[in-house]
Amino acid sequence: MRTLPLDKLPRPLLEAARSVSTRLLSAGYEAWIVGGAVRDLLLNLSPKDVDIATNAHPDEVERLFKKTSAVGKAFGTIVVHQARHEFSPELQAELEAASGVDIEVTTYRADGEYLDARRPEQVSYSTRLEDDAARRDFTCNALFGSALTGELRDPTGGLEDLLQGRLRCVGEARERFTEDGLRLMRLARFEGRFGLQPSPETLAGARAAADSLRGVSPERIRVELEGMFASQNPFLALTRLVDLGLLERAFAAMGGQAPGQWSERIQLFRGTSGGFCAGLGFALLLAPHSAHDSSAAQAMGQAALEFLRPSKALLRTVTSLWDGARQLRRLSLLSECKPSQSFPLLRSDHWPEILRLIQIQAVNAAAPGELAHQLATAQSLEAQRSALPADTLNPPPLLSSTDLAATQIARGPRWGELLREAGDLQVDGELLDRQAALDWLARQASAPGS
Repeated sequence: MRTLPLDKLPRPLLEAARSVSTRLLSAGYEAWIVGGAVRDLLLNLSPKDVDIATNAHPDEVERLFKKTSAVGKAFGTIVVHQARHEFSPELQAELEAASGVDIEVTTYRADGEYLDARRPEQVSYSTRLEDDAARRDFTCNALFGSALTGELRDPTGGLEDLLQGRLRCVGEARERFTEDGLRLMRLARFEGRFGLQPSPETLAGARAAADSLRGVSPERIRVELEGMFASQNPFLALTRLVDLGLLERAFAAMGGQAPGQWSERIQLFRGTSGGFCAGLGFALLLAPHSAHDSSAAQAMGQAALEFLRPSKALLRTVTSLWDGARQLRRLSLLSECKPSQSFPLLRSDHWPEILRLIQIQAVNAAAPGELAHQLATAQSLEAQRSALPADTLNPPPLLSSTDLAATQIARGPRWGELLREAGDLQVDGELLDRQAALDWLARQASAPGS
């Protein structure tokens, strides 16, 4: 009988899971690691968190543990917090979170009817592990393992599905997807992340229930897309979305993209190694679909991203990548590129992603020659950046606002313009020292209109 490879679990998580399990078992209840952690361990991956299923009622879980949070209590979940000081001194150093480790403990349950394609209207608690397994989405997420012995419980055949590289729904597939439309996105993400091939019955159920995605919030769709970008094979995941018509449905509420465009857009992900940050993933998926500068096309892409309700930081990152790519196009058209024209781009925190964006677009472009010159420019600039000392690429400024205040130039926008101009002259080698910069500033101050 196969057992759970507990040695693959990070030690602080394992110790926390064993502590929680021991307490539950000592009180006469069951305790099983469940869901993603079990799946990941069996796939030789290292889980980032652990959930435990039990037949203990949420009220009893709260009674058994000193520090808990009841944020998910309506659905049977109590978060048990194990503080940092409760771990052995050896393991305290391994804790990423300074505050400790959280373990979600959920009571076995059977879900009621789903009326909003997202959550059950009511839940009923159960004393049977099999009932809890029956409500889950995929068989690979309905596996249970002991944190103490590694014993596996597999009521739905999930282990065999994993061994066969197969993704299969628990029970009737169409019903599972109709209950919760987000499971459609998870199907694609699991295919891209784990390489699990959906069974024919699972795919048939997904096609029949594809309209259930309309009940899923844009934020949850965005999070699933981010997971696909970060997976080993984003192209495989996105291809499944297009195959099922899910990208079209996801953006339907804002007018979306015209049918057929998504098939073209996802080609940019073909042959990539994956592991994209969210910003680069969305910059590729929603970018202006041409090498030419198109403000209207960028506005459409930004509107699509805003529909997914991104954070301000994510929105800034994506627009910075598009702006950087547009700057790079302009630089590629110059016969001579001064440092003052290229350095702002090379100083950008997003330069590595801008470079990768151009590389991917050039390799996968329908007309490769259109972007070849831009790619050559980008590679030349990257070689230049790598060879430059930090104080050459971003030298300490020769002038400051204090110097401007000592002149007769009135405070206002002109100050910023002069400081930027002085910085450009500095990196271009036309202002070599502070005295030269002060002399230049004096000339600007004495010029008519200053």
